[in-house]
Amino acid sequence: MRTNRLLFLGLFLTLGSHPVSAQAVD
Repeated sequence: MRTNRLLFLGLFLTLGSHPVSAQAVD
């Protein structure tokens, strides 16, 4: 499960300016 969180973090970093995605992950 922790691996998924890392993957999401990478995705968020790739997107950059996408606060909505950050909230979705949270």
